[in-house]
Amino acid sequence: MVKLLDRPLRGVARRQAEAFELLHEDHESELVPLFQGTIAVAREKDFIAALMSDLKASDWRERMLKRPAISRNGATQLHQPIHKEFSVAFFEARCQVPGRPRIDPRKLVAQGMVVRKLTPGGLLGWKHAKGDQRGWLPVNGHDDPLGTKSVSTGHAEIDRLLARKTSAGLLQEDVAPLFIAPPDVCDALGKTVLFGIVPVTSNEQAATEPVDFLAIANSDNGELDSHLSSFLRPDMSPTPPQAGALLEASWAQSGPYLAFATAIRQLVQEAGLDDDTAQAQSLRDVLNGLGILAFVREAGKILVDGRPNQSDLRMPPAWPRATIGLRNAFYQAMGARFASVASHSGKFDERDASYELAAFVRLTCGACPPKLIWCQTMPHFQILPWWQGAGAPMRIPLPDFDLANLPRLKPNVSFEVPRPLAKFLNQDFSNALKSPPGQGIETGITWICSFSIPIITICAFILLSIIITLLNILFFWLPLVKICLPLPKVKRAS
Repeated sequence: MVKLLDRPLRGVARRQAEAFELLHEDHESELVPLFQGTIAVAREKDFIAALMSDLKASDWRERMLKRPAISRNGATQLHQPIHKEFSVAFFEARCQVPGRPRIDPRKLVAQGMVVRKLTPGGLLGWKHAKGDQRGWLPVNGHDDPLGTKSVSTGHAEIDRLLARKTSAGLLQEDVAPLFIAPPDVCDALGKTVLFGIVPVTSNEQAATEPVDFLAIANSDNGELDSHLSSFLRPDMSPTPPQAGALLEASWAQSGPYLAFATAIRQLVQEAGLDDDTAQAQSLRDVLNGLGILAFVREAGKILVDGRPNQSDLRMPPAWPRATIGLRNAFYQAMGARFASVASHSGKFDERDASYELAAFVRLTCGACPPKLIWCQTMPHFQILPWWQGAGAPMRIPLPDFDLANLPRLKPNVSFEVPRPLAKFLNQDFSNALKSPPGQGIETGITWICSFSIPIITICAFILLSIIITLLNILFFWLPLVKICLPLPKVKRAS
C-alpha cells in the first residue's frame, strides 16, 4: 500500500501515486533477459548475422530457445571459441511502467557486461588500475564497474578535473562490450535489444597471492610433511647410503637410494637451492651449517640433471639428521620458488570455477547524470576446458603416399638454424642419442633448412598411428582417439 503523509491512499489517488513513484524511483527503467536462458550458442561462420536473422523471424523466440547452451549439474556449460562455438547473451532495455515500452536507444550512453566469479566468500570481479591487472577482487553485486559514480557540478571544467582526480589509481572491472542490435531487428521485435559475446577466454594474468608453505605444513596434520623425503623430516631417521658409495644417476629412478635422491631433488628443484632469494640464501646457510651444502650442489648435477659422475663424487662418511631449522628453511624457500615460477595466473585458469554474467546500461535522465541500471537476472555459467570440444573435427586431406607423388611435394617452409643447433646436428645421430650426447662438429655457418610440410605431416601421422597402437596395450584407448571411416568416392555420371 502506497502511503503519502502516513495516510493510506485508495482508488484513483492510489493509482496516481503508484504511477508517480514508478516514474521517479531509481528503477523506472530496467534491463532484463530477452528470453529464458539469456545466452544463445551459435556455430555458424557468421554467427552474428545468423542470430540477427533468427531474431527478425516471427518465431524468433522458438528459434533462440533451440540454441541453448548445454547444462550439467544445474550449471550452464559454455564452450571456448577454439571449439567453433560462440556464446551470445541478449538483453532488453525497457521502461518499468505498464506495457513495458522500449527505451529509446539514443538515451543509452554506455552499456557493457562484466564476468564475476562465484566463491563461497562472495562475488569476485576481475579488476585493474591503469592497465595493471590486479586479478579477482571482492565486489558488491551492484558496484559501479568503473569504480566510481558519475559526478556533475554543472560546470564542464570542474567536472573534468573531478573525473581526473577520482579515476587516478581507481580499480575498475574488466568490461566486455554490449551492442545495440540493428534498427531493423529492434523494430521487428518492438524492443530495444542489446547483445554481447560472453567472454570465456583471456590472455590476461594477475599476480597470485604468495603461498606460505610453512604455515600450511604446521597446520595440516602432517599432510604436506608426508610429501618430504625422509632425509628432510626431523621426525624420521633414515639410513643414508653407504659411506664412500659412488653416486649414480640411476639412484633417482628406483632402488634403496631413491629417498636420498628425492631429498637432493627437492632441495635443488622444489626449494630452488641456488635461486637469488633471501629464503634460498637462508636454506643454503642451514645446509652449510650442517656441512653438506657443497655436496648437495654437486650431487644435484648427477641425481637431478642426470649427468655422469665424472668427478668421482662419493657419499661422505656421515650424514646429518634433518633439523627443524632445515625443514622450516625448506618450506620458506619453496614458497619463494613458487612465487617465481607460478606468480601469475590467468583470468579463467581455475578449473570448474563458476561465473556470473552481469549486464548494465547507463541511461541519460535529462539534465541529471547518467543512471547505472543492472540486469537483475544474472546468468551463471562454467567454461568447458579446451579438450572438451564440440562439433565436427577439422578435416585435413593428406597427399597421396606413393613414390610417383613424392617429388611433387616440394619444400614449402624454411627454418633458420642457429650455429649451436647446427653444430649439434652435424654428427652421427647415434652419438647424439648417447648419454651424454655428442657435441657435434663446429662449421661456423648458420644454416637455412627447407622442408616439405606435407611430407612432415605424413611422417607425423605414421608415427602417431604407431605410437597410439602400441600404447593401446596399456590404455585401451584406440576406439576413443582414432576413428577411421570409409570415404566413398562419388562417381560422376558420364
